[in-house]
Amino acid sequence: GWTVSKTRAAWLYGLAARLDRSVHRDDAVVLYRLLKRLTMIRASTAMSQRDSDDDEEMLARLNTLILIFGVYFEQSGGYSSLMEPRADE
Repeated sequence: GWTVSKTRAAWLYGLAARLDRSVHRDDAVVLYRLLKRLTMIRASTAMSQRDSDDDEEMLARLNTLILIFGVYFEQSGGYSSLMEPRADE
């Protein structure tokens, strides 16, 4: 598998910046697969020992990319509503 290095995260962020919010369904499939991969990496990183600053930085990169592709590009399958403020707050 691959990790989310600073270079790869910057590349993915740059790619996201160039995409229109309303993506074609073929592109949506690719973004969904990417989101799935990012969440799998995030889960495996969260389960391991996070003793170093590098792991914390990678988690921050992963969280940012997950939010971008999951919430902004609406690829989270309805879970993006979890990030919206509730009416009673």
